[in-house]
Amino acid sequence: MHEIEIIVNLWLQNMGKWLLIPMQLFSFLGTQNAYLIMISILYWCIDNQLGKHLGVILLLENGFNMGFKWLFRAPRPYWIDTRVQALSTESSFGVPSGHAMVSIGFWGEIASWVKRSCGKICIMLIIFFIGISRIYLGVHFLSDVIVGWLFGISILLLMRMIEKPFIEWFHPRPFNQKIILAFLSSLSIIIVLMGLKSIFSNWELPKDWINIAQQTAPGSQIDPMRTGDVLILAGTWFGMISGFILITKNGDFETNGKIIHKVLRFLIGFVVILLLAFGPNFIFQKTDSIFSYVATFVQYGLIGFWIAALAPSLFLKLKLLKKIPSGGKK
Repeated sequence: MHEIEIIVNLWLQNMGKWLLIPMQLFSFLGTQNAYLIMISILYWCIDNQLGKHLGVILLLENGFNMGFKWLFRAPRPYWIDTRVQALSTESSFGVPSGHAMVSIGFWGEIASWVKRSCGKICIMLIIFFIGISRIYLGVHFLSDVIVGWLFGISILLLMRMIEKPFIEWFHPRPFNQKIILAFLSSLSIIIVLMGLKSIFSNWELPKDWINIAQQTAPGSQIDPMRTGDVLILAGTWFGMISGFILITKNGDFETNGKIIHKVLRFLIGFVVILLLAFGPNFIFQKTDSIFSYVATFVQYGLIGFWIAALAPSLFLKLKLLKKIPSGGKK
């Protein structure tokens, strides 16, 4: 099947290099960095309820995507055929496409929030071209993208089915119990994904994949089952969920206000995210050790907690946000 699908990759790439920049742009719109920027803008500056939904969707879709990738353990086009140009590189497995899968949940939720039909159509086109860009760049087969879209839709629909009953069960619980449940859920992410990894501990990466990838993308690395990725996901999940719980303990905040206040919220908040994301790299080097794994969990837990709770708390103190008391209305 991959041998047949290579034709699609080659056909798109043969359309010319003029497509490279547009496809890279669409591909960027499906990256974690782009999602982090958009969540920060929406949660701090536009609609905090939408921001919360998007944060949860992003993490859940990423968790399922990681599990599915490890389950299927499929190659990328430039790993198996030297005719495919590696216009981008990835170290993880191919199917399902994370860009396609997560974009359905993330951008799909934004589409349901947008009122105008033209806005919804534009978002659908973004989702489509994010998937196409991954085929053009040589990092995914057509089937990877289609499976990603299908899985993304399925998870989004499942979330909408269980959201209301889950909130009705979760909301009345005491604050301390909510935090404990958030921590236990982050541990369950680690247990499930590391358990899945242990099942395939004897599986070896085909040498042909490594050799061909080095020919098509010299210097690139294939490391598809990294423990660090699990700790990043679990840490961000705990930090963000516990932050949402804390910030709404005695009310919430409204995102209305002057444009200058919104700009300041984003600039201050995002500078701290950058410091938390890159600052520790100058302090310690990440290795395959317990200390490094714990440090990674804490680091990304702080990033999630900063976005969800610490940043809004700071903005409230600086009077860049307005508090909504418990039981109040926007």
